[in-house]
Amino acid sequence: MNARSRPRRSSPHLSHGNALAPFKLLADESFDGVLVADTEGRIITANNHACQILRYAHDALLGLTLADILDCSDPRTERLHESWQNHRPFQGDLYLRTRIGARLPATVQCRLHLDRDTPLATTLVFRDESVRAELDNQQKLLLGAIDRLSDAILVISPRLSKHRGPRIRFANRAFQRITGETSSTCAGKDLQQIFTAASNQPSVDRIASAIDTEQSCFVRLEGEDSSGYPYCLEMNVQPVAWEDGKIHSYIALGRDITEERRSVQRLLESEQRFRAIFDQNPAAIFVADLMGNITSCNNAAAAMAGVRPGAVKNVIFTDLLHADDHSRAFKAFIGACKGDTHRLFLCGKTARGQLLDIDVTIVPIVVEDQVIGLTAVVVDITEQVQAQKKLKESEETYRALFDQNPSPIFVTDTDGRITSSNAAAGTLAACAPGDLIGLPFDTLIDTQKNSEIWQAFRDALHGEMRHLVTRGIRRDGIHRDIECTLVPIVVSGESKGVTCIATDITELRKAEEGLRLSAKAMESLAEALTITDLGMRIVSVNKAFTDITGYHEAEIRGTSPFDLMTDSNDPELIGTIPERIADIGHWQGEMWLARKSGDEYPVLMTVSAVYNEASICTHYVTVFTDISQYKRYEERLEFMAHHDYLTHLPNRALFQERVEDAIARTVRHHRLVSVLFIDLDQFKSINDSLGHGIGDALLMKVASRVQALLRHTDTVARLGGDEFAVLLEDLKKPEEVMQVADKLIAAFESPFEVEGYELFTSASIGIVCYPDDGEDAATLLKKADAAMYQAKDYGRNNYRFFSPEINTKAHEYLILANNLRYALERNEFRLHYQPLIELATGTLCGVEALIRWQHPELGLVSPATFIPVAEATGMINQIGTWVLRTACRQAKQWQMAGYEPIRVAVNLSARQFRDSGLAETLSQILAETSLEGRWLELEVTESMMMENPTRVKETMHALKQKEVSIAIDDFGTGYSSLSYLKEFPFDFIKIDRSFIMGVPESKSDMSITKTIIAMAKSLGITVIAEGVETPGQASYLLEQGCDEGQGYLFSKPVPAEHLESLLRKKTGRNAPTR
Repeated sequence: MNARSRPRRSSPHLSHGNALAPFKLLADESFDGVLVADTEGRIITANNHACQILRYAHDALLGLTLADILDCSDPRTERLHESWQNHRPFQGDLYLRTRIGARLPATVQCRLHLDRDTPLATTLVFRDESVRAELDNQQKLLLGAIDRLSDAILVISPRLSKHRGPRIRFANRAFQRITGETSSTCAGKDLQQIFTAASNQPSVDRIASAIDTEQSCFVRLEGEDSSGYPYCLEMNVQPVAWEDGKIHSYIALGRDITEERRSVQRLLESEQRFRAIFDQNPAAIFVADLMGNITSCNNAAAAMAGVRPGAVKNVIFTDLLHADDHSRAFKAFIGACKGDTHRLFLCGKTARGQLLDIDVTIVPIVVEDQVIGLTAVVVDITEQVQAQKKLKESEETYRALFDQNPSPIFVTDTDGRITSSNAAAGTLAACAPGDLIGLPFDTLIDTQKNSEIWQAFRDALHGEMRHLVTRGIRRDGIHRDIECTLVPIVVSGESKGVTCIATDITELRKAEEGLRLSAKAMESLAEALTITDLGMRIVSVNKAFTDITGYHEAEIRGTSPFDLMTDSNDPELIGTIPERIADIGHWQGEMWLARKSGDEYPVLMTVSAVYNEASICTHYVTVFTDISQYKRYEERLEFMAHHDYLTHLPNRALFQERVEDAIARTVRHHRLVSVLFIDLDQFKSINDSLGHGIGDALLMKVASRVQALLRHTDTVARLGGDEFAVLLEDLKKPEEVMQVADKLIAAFESPFEVEGYELFTSASIGIVCYPDDGEDAATLLKKADAAMYQAKDYGRNNYRFFSPEINTKAHEYLILANNLRYALERNEFRLHYQPLIELATGTLCGVEALIRWQHPELGLVSPATFIPVAEATGMINQIGTWVLRTACRQAKQWQMAGYEPIRVAVNLSARQFRDSGLAETLSQILAETSLEGRWLELEVTESMMMENPTRVKETMHALKQKEVSIAIDDFGTGYSSLSYLKEFPFDFIKIDRSFIMGVPESKSDMSITKTIIAMAKSLGITVIAEGVETPGQASYLLEQGCDEGQGYLFSKPVPAEHLESLLRKKTGRNAPTR
């Protein structure tokens, strides 16, 4: 401990200063001075009080020895030194030396801290005894004064460390009384522990922030005392500093505003109650000042004015009234300002200009005999006013209905005297309505009917409604048949008279008689007749109807004549019948009906509308006649007109029709049609030698034998004499015609047995094919006839094809092939583009590139003409490559021009698809044109898939690696196999135009189309329909789920520049224009 002889140096334990930080935090809470020294007696830390008592800064104390702060002249210091050396604690009074050398009496405690007999550190705790007595007295006086204050006072320490916040050091009695806390429960706690309500958190945080920044603050704190009684304190927190300006604590002065807040709350609640009564009052209430400005209104008033409650504030009251009522309202306002109450009816006006009928009561607001404002209670009486108007209108309406009613109406009192009558009653009685007033109503009844009418009158007086037909007499003496309805007039359960509604049925009686005569006439008709109402429900039928149909009237009444129609009728024709009747009043046509037995039969039917005197249709009359016998005769005539009378084969006219039909089908299905002209050799000799009977019989045998050789789809016709013709359809190749011709020649090798004769004859046959030899039936027959004569010239019993046309075609083929070789060099090819349209939206989604050949001499040559030549000559690969490059270049140009990208479809030929270098060629073209592969679609046909499936699959996968899409073109015309659809990576299926042409007329085409779409959808393949030409086709395709369409309905193939309008439409209004 005696360190005077030791030089001052740094303690080896000073490096542990950070470890003493928690100790210093605790020591700072002590009111005693605390020093900690190492084993050599050097001070390594000190609390705040030690620094204050010894008048050292903290850092100045560090490194001093304990001997430096002890008064060594005091003998008691040796006792401390001795205890320290013997490792014993010390307690006693000593003198200390302050920084300025002053002697300071203190109570000292010293302890050496050991670890297994090894010294670690020494703590020296001391208390300044010099001012303790004085401080004790001052503290008692101060605390006594503070405790007598009515305001709450807290003493709060500063934040002692980062982890230890401000603490309450002292709370006076006023604070304890208000909060229910005690001095012991308050001391050492932070504010959050006292003011625990969540609502206090912002105020507590504000106090903590003020203390951290050494600022003052003003907050409000709430809580409940120990008995649960609420309190509220307004706290003014101020810092308290030492003379040197260092803040050592904070004083919080609190004012108890609990009762003050309660008074304000009660006042607020009272105001809210009265405000609620005001706002929720169902009557509209406006409050205005003496200048007429509205100062407030309740919810009902705001709702009536059509605004929010606050929106009418400072509005002049006359702004809510119609201009016509401003003067009256202002007079009432002036009177109310003088203390009078006024009530008046005005026309109000809402914020939206709606006018209201209102009942207004203006009451002055008087305070201390002084009018300070006005209250207007307003009631919306619009509905009452409207009800009164409607009541008046209703009375006028009913009076008008009474006066203008076409039915005569008489009103009598209980004595039977007429009290009122309308104009129609005067007309019926042949006098003015006023002339009837006061007369007994039986004055207008035939005297022979008086007793009957009076009995009915008495029944009506007793509450019964009576209906009777009687004989009336007019004032001019003319008798009329009258139908009367007597209705009692009952008011509050008491009979006041009778209302008689009369109808003159004189003419109706005459009409009924006429109907009876008509009914008899109807029954005598031989044609079936029905009378139906406006709903076409049968009301009556005649006897002929029952005889023809088998139905009696009771069975058929309430049904429609159309219910007798069969499915053989055209639904569209049936649908036009009502329109036709509505237009011209009748319809006539042929229909098929069914008898009760189920037999169908044709009728000639007429449906006519029946009109009344006002030209209003009331019924329909249907008349029909069984024309079965006539139809059979007609069918016989029709057959004879189109068939040979002898063989019953089609004649020349029917044969030509079938040839034309076959040509139309061939265009659709891309097959061959052939006509064979047959002439019997040596028939004239047989006919002349054996007679016409044998000749006719031979002709019938020939017809039968030829028919037996052919398919049911082929046609055999007798053109006349010994000339026959054969129509062959649906041929795939010309060789099939030759096979049939060979069979026909062979068929004549066997003899024909006719009435005991064995007759031999042969045939010479001329053959033509469509379209090579002609494009219509007449041309084909003419050329087949010429070819037949060539066969006869070559010795008969053989066949010949028409040869001049074949030579011409070969010549044309040679010219076309020669010109085709120079078409690419001369830049004669053009690409046209046909749009692909998304059916669901109608927007452009792609185009198909179609090649055109513009020859300088031949003109525009169809692809169907030159493509086969190009394939046969091997030039198709060069042309196909040109088409690919040109289409890709054009697609990229559209994109570079700013149009939204679309895919371009290009057809691949079979030879082009088989080319092993196709994928490499495609890569080069895509690279040259900078077109992404996803914007290119390649179209292949079904037949290409079947040639070498393994090779095809490799080629398609190579193309797919370029990201191009692949479509199968003309689907449905080839193999149409599901297996290759699943096996090959198709993105699109294009339904052949031949199926679309038949939609919606052909059920088979519709079924095939629907099946293809469903199949593609199940495989996730997009469907495109080719050849869409009508809205009906587009609607059906969209309904079935088809994705895209292509055809003349949307656009024919056009040059690239003509397509830009569609591209602009797809891209939008900001698309580029030229």
